[in-house]
Amino acid sequence: MLTNEIVRTDPMIDRLAADRAHVGLVDELRLFDQFVGSWDIDMTSYDNAGNPTSYAAEWHFGRILQGRAIQDVLITRSVETGDLLGYGSTVRTFDERRGLWWIVWQDPVAGEFAALLGRGEGDRIVLDGQWTIGQARDSNARLRWTFSDITPETFHWDGHFSNDEGASWQLRESMEARRRPAE
Repeated sequence: MLTNEIVRTDPMIDRLAADRAHVGLVDELRLFDQFVGSWDIDMTSYDNAGNPTSYAAEWHFGRILQGRAIQDVLITRSVETGDLLGYGSTVRTFDERRGLWWIVWQDPVAGEFAALLGRGEGDRIVLDGQWTIGQARDSNARLRWTFSDITPETFHWDGHFSNDEGASWQLRESMEARRRPAE
């Protein structure tokens, strides 16, 4: 875990982090910029039969790359034992030429790696993509991740998978997020 001392003295972290959206991309970055900060998450995953398993998570979002992108860190733990089950990061970068977001997720602890394209769709944010390397049960799955019910203090997130090229979708993860007070 990074300490404040590391953040203050590490040249890479100093150059990665940005304190505001890039002046030329303020409107575009608003889609994900609204999540900047820290969130507590109630997470549920579902197996192929739809049986749920609950997890506790924390999700931290920040601006990076001169305010041209949003990066997050999602940390997932067992509710029963507190054991670390996932420690992943997403980088979301707006592609001005295509008018879409490139999203790259990686969680080396859980063995998940995915690439997605994102867009605003009404009052939701929809990300579509595929595992590049994933868990065996879903390694060929198409993904649809959706942020919905977004307020300044809460949001809902669903992860659907399709193993038939998008003809049908199965809910595999669901999250309820609550913004943490500023530190």
